Amino acid sequence: MNIISIPATRRGDFARRMVRFGQTIPAVRRRERIALGKIYSSTLSEKYVFPSRVEASWIDLKTARIEVLHGTSGTLEPGAVLHLHGGAYIAGYNDTYRRAALAIFDHTGMAVYSLDYRIAPEHPFPAALDDSVRAYRRLLADGFPGGRIVLLGDSAGGGLCLSLVMRLRELRLPLPAAIVTFSAWTDLTMQGESVTANAERDPMFGKGSEPLHPEYYAGTTPLENPFVSPAFGSFKRFPPLLMHVGGTEVILSDTLTVATRASEAEADVTVIRYEGMFHGFQLGFGMIPEAKRAWTETGSFINAKIGAVEAASEQKGAKETMVPSKDWYKLDNAAKIFPAISTKKETNTFRIQIALTEPVDPALLQKAVEAAFQRYPLFKVRLKNGFFWKYLDQNEAPFTVQPLPHQVCGSLLPKEHNGYLFQLYHRGNAVTLEMFHSLADGSGAIMFLKSILYEYLTMTGKKITPDNLILTRDSMPTKAEYEDSQATFYDPKNHAHVKERKAFFIKGTPIPDGNIGLIAGTMSTDKMLSLARSKQATVTEYLSALMMYCIYVTQIQYREHLKENQKPVKIFVPVNLRKHFPSQTLRNFSIFVKSDMVMDRSDINFDEILELVKKQYAAGMAKSELIRKMSENFHFEKNVFLRATPYFLKKYALKIGYAIMGLSLNTLSLSNMGRFEIPASMEPYIDNASCSVYSGKYNTLNVGIMSIGDRFKITFTRSILESTIEREFFRHFTARGIDVVVESNFVEEYL
Repeated sequence: MNIISIPATRRGDFARRMVRFGQTIPAVRRRERIALGKIYSSTLSEKYVFPSRVEASWIDLKTARIEVLHGTSGTLEPGAVLHLHGGAYIAGYNDTYRRAALAIFDHTGMAVYSLDYRIAPEHPFPAALDDSVRAYRRLLADGFPGGRIVLLGDSAGGGLCLSLVMRLRELRLPLPAAIVTFSAWTDLTMQGESVTANAERDPMFGKGSEPLHPEYYAGTTPLENPFVSPAFGSFKRFPPLLMHVGGTEVILSDTLTVATRASEAEADVTVIRYEGMFHGFQLGFGMIPEAKRAWTETGSFINAKIGAVEAASEQKGAKETMVPSKDWYKLDNAAKIFPAISTKKETNTFRIQIALTEPVDPALLQKAVEAAFQRYPLFKVRLKNGFFWKYLDQNEAPFTVQPLPHQVCGSLLPKEHNGYLFQLYHRGNAVTLEMFHSLADGSGAIMFLKSILYEYLTMTGKKITPDNLILTRDSMPTKAEYEDSQATFYDPKNHAHVKERKAFFIKGTPIPDGNIGLIAGTMSTDKMLSLARSKQATVTEYLSALMMYCIYVTQIQYREHLKENQKPVKIFVPVNLRKHFPSQTLRNFSIFVKSDMVMDRSDINFDEILELVKKQYAAGMAKSELIRKMSENFHFEKNVFLRATPYFLKKYALKIGYAIMGLSLNTLSLSNMGRFEIPASMEPYIDNASCSVYSGKYNTLNVGIMSIGDRFKITFTRSILESTIEREFFRHFTARGIDVVVESNFVEEYL
């Protein structure tokens, strides 16, 4: 954490005294205006005129609206700022904040989206936060990827910026590139040390002035709720923060507390403390030297952060402009290994299945896929052989939806699927997407499937609004969606290889003919979350530990002859790197973190495993470790000998390397794809969602997890007949009073 202290200037001190004097005037104490005279206007005037260098327009979000500023010079804007105004959540957007929006534009040259959100007490929490999420989705829909968006807010708006990032992280949306706060109000309990220490010094909210009313905004929600008071939240995976604050503010502690906690969570934090300055002094603009400096520092900070993203994109040849027509694409770094190592038994495919509330019309589903291809040309491809690597080539062959076969995550043979790297199936009410990993990861596949469902339901006459959750044909693909993000964020100085032991394998009776058994259990999402929280764990941590425990009690605990040379049980969990890096890619952008344990005792219990898993995941999710793993993978491709080797020889090296460094290190994979998030208008037509991952010769059991609403579905796939681990796993929940509805594909009937 970097803290910079700025001494008070004479003009700044004079301004503070004037504010203090103004608070003695009754009209001011009623907060009809502020003592800086015409600096602050509490109205939103229809006669307000912006200078000719910008043009303003309004966007209607139904519950709120956004005033957007764009430059009129025709210069390409490098990004956008989402501007969240202050006013203690009870004052609306006004002409003063229009001046702030203009200042943002003048210091950054970026588009400025100023949100006029709903205010309390008429609209208490979570109205302002919900409106902020809608506004952020609008920026994404307008073509600004997270890495080119900055959040800026003052006072309550500063706290709202922090709450918004916490909410975006929960929703698994791309995070912004940076956050700037002015005098942020982050602790609505008003328990910070400065509330008392600066009570006599703060001319805005100290003694003798009108107090703040946090209860107006919080309503019935506890003030300690992190989305109300972000000072109580988690700052893991937060973007860089620049926090301006006055030294005399009663809420000085709000900024310092957030800065400390964010720094402890490894966020990049800079605090600039202006001694002698009062709350909201930044809205003094050029009249107060400290305000002028705050805006200058803000502009430099934003330009540096957006410039760093732009430089990285330019260095890798991936400027985020609209995608020109192109006949072929390189495989992304993570995708290159899959064609070499895949077979009919080791398919490297995964499945996402959606149960609709009505039977599927195959003809309309066919039309929906064809419509979606217009927005996703990257998926209308086939694999072709290059001299050094395979690549993706445009596929002009027809694509045909097919009835769902009994085989789960089967091989996508080119002759059977016209060369496409995915297949869409239907059966009854179910729509099933199976995809080869060389095309995309789970996040990209989910976006594609949501667009298909949107097109399908619209064609059936349903009124669906995308709500910025779905990519539709009225928006163009961007290069950010095609980016090989591992190449963008690769660090050539942080790619050390960490040697690992071979993993314990789950053995059993192989299922013949490449068939895969599937057993799924559906339970309450809320109960699953409550169970994990009762152990101060995330859902992924809890389920990973439970998986290890079930393997232990069914495979290891009472087999004394195995313990002498016991190999560690290793659970590999894919991590969606879009939550940690500003990426909009639809391609592969994930790596594995793992939990492992040598289970050579007969008295290991679940709680012991869970505590170990939590520590291992915390270490594995540190940003520096994520970069190391990502860079280790990418550095392998940089090997001069490997790059110069023709593909027909290279593929054998890849197979050998994967057998040594891939398959042998993993007991099973647990893929938590999270919540299948859809617009509210689509919810009545979707009953359930699930995901599953292929199982093969060595990793004989894998787990896929997905939820929608209060339906939390865990799906096991296995290449062996034995299902004792699954039985033990689901008994864990029923023993704790959680109902589980179990279903199976009864693979034994097909043998």
